[in-house]
Amino acid sequence: MISLLSIHYAGAQTVDQDRLQAYIGSKKGAPYQSEQIDNDIKSLYESGLVNEVRVLADPKKSEVEVIFEVKTRPRMSPSPFVGNTVFSDQRLAKETRLPVGRKIDASALDAAAKRIEAFYHAFGYAGTKVSTRAQPSEDGSVDYIFIVEEVPNAR
Repeated sequence: MISLLSIHYAGAQTVDQDRLQAYIGSKKGAPYQSEQIDNDIKSLYESGLVNEVRVLADPKKSEVEVIFEVKTRPRMSPSPFVGNTVFSDQRLAKETRLPVGRKIDASALDAAAKRIEAFYHAFGYAGTKVSTRAQPSEDGSVDYIFIVEEVPNAR
């Protein structure tokens, strides 16, 4: 029987505990079932809210304390562009095809940076480079920003 079920954060807490709990089917007072724990892990990953999940089970006589240790995904900053003067933040945000303020993964971020570069290149700014950087936010989480290194128009 599960005597304690808790969520601990490895890194910044970018997702509320109650929201993560909604993806966990195991409950305090229910029998401990490794198959259900596996389903909980899968559900957390499929939610798109976490990058890593580790489950620690500490048996105590006939009961088990279960701890879900999670590393939540960073989110994109509300003003994620630095260095752009040719195109507005709104125009570049449209090109990224990423939702502002939502959790994103590294591959989506890299793809968005490539789309911004391609957009600049299509308008004759062939040397423009776009990179990403993580930066701490005011609430202790991590935000991603796009750093645009504009090169004068070649046309």
